[in-house]
Amino acid sequence: MSETKSKPEPVHYAFPNAGEAVTRDHANYYIGQPIGQGYYGIVYDCTDDWGNELVAKVLKPMGSFRQVADRWSREAKVLTTMRHPSITYIHDAFVYRNLFYLIIEKCLYPLSAELHLASELWLPQMARDVLQAIAYIHRAGWVHKDVHVGNVFVSATKDPFDEAREPVIGFKLGDFGISRMEGSIRPHGSELARWMLPPEAIDAELGPMDRRVDIYHASLTFLCVIYGRILRFTSEQIVAGEPHKLALSLDSAYGPALARALNPRAAERTPTALEFWRDIEAAIEAAGIRG
Repeated sequence: MSETKSKPEPVHYAFPNAGEAVTRDHANYYIGQPIGQGYYGIVYDCTDDWGNELVAKVLKPMGSFRQVADRWSREAKVLTTMRHPSITYIHDAFVYRNLFYLIIEKCLYPLSAELHLASELWLPQMARDVLQAIAYIHRAGWVHKDVHVGNVFVSATKDPFDEAREPVIGFKLGDFGISRMEGSIRPHGSELARWMLPPEAIDAELGPMDRRVDIYHASLTFLCVIYGRILRFTSEQIVAGEPHKLALSLDSAYGPALARALNPRAAERTPTALEFWRDIEAAIEAAGIRG
């Protein structure tokens, strides 16, 4: 007589409401309005008992409870490990009403929100901040895999005791939801949008999937900043090196540096974040952009 398999009990969950206090043993988090939404999570305005401005990233219940738990655990682990001034800072990670929370520092806005106002004048500081973050991640053996204008954030460091003092503006890299250890990147089944796939994810003959994915994505991000809009490419254009050619055609001191980092062949691409920064710094010096 065969045994009938019982179905797993459904997991009941409830997303937070504006004005709700999420109570923890050591802290209370006061949830505000939702301010953003990605494929995997909803982001809410949030403050803590100290009045710190934070955000609560609540993962969507996509897949099984265990799959969501694994994704949350991985991102929390990476953020907790990656303590760097140019990486968004995680304050807490917990499960509440069967939903997975990440409490993260609040930045002013993602780069995508003001991309129409951007120009290459932003590039020196942004490139320095973002490439430092990428170099730090790579030293730890990780690949971000998802560097784009929605995951680069403009931040403002304020003096809480002197409101008259101008905040210090900088750029931070966030959202490590699909980051992987370098040796575990899969060439297929990527969660990335088609237009931002690196060439080697489409044609394996162009190279292996490794840390140079982040170099390619960083350069594509900088190219979008110079153009002031998201640049979308088909798979055929990506493999043919159209982003590389577009960077070469730029009437900008940064064109050659961006083009090298966008080379469709991984072996001919800028190999490290530090070398990418040195290429940009050389362009800055050659053009006399620094006073």
